[in-house]
Amino acid sequence: MAPFRSIKRTAARFWAAVRQRRFPPSRYSGTSVSLPTGIKGVRFRFGGYTPVRTEDMTALSSGMLYVTTERILFNGESRNTSITLKKIVDGHVFSDALRIEKNSGKPDLFSMSAGNARYTLSLIGALKSIL
Repeated sequence: MAPFRSIKRTAARFWAAVRQRRFPPSRYSGTSVSLPTGIKGVRFRFGGYTPVRTEDMTALSSGMLYVTTERILFNGESRNTSITLKKIVDGHVFSDALRIEKNSGKPDLFSMSAGNARYTLSLIGALKSIL
């Protein structure tokens, strides 16, 4: 049984995918020089390495995003999320996603079309002004 079956006052419903920023293991880049000291097994090493960090957007789950009069619900294949409208601080629309920032924790990123993202964000703003 799906956890969000009893949604009574649904304002909108969209297909979405939850993504999250991930940082895969970093590589190291740099140069060094190793000089022998004359003592067997002892060497001086000069130089340095700096980590090369990369950022990757990883899809965590895909499913339906519901906007109700009280909260945002995401019912996904492998992950479910519920965010009350009172916890939402800000939202940003990207060309392929909607980022919802909360008053605590990491922001949630939902992949959807730009039109659906703009509509969802304006609907959230209208519902928050009513509360």
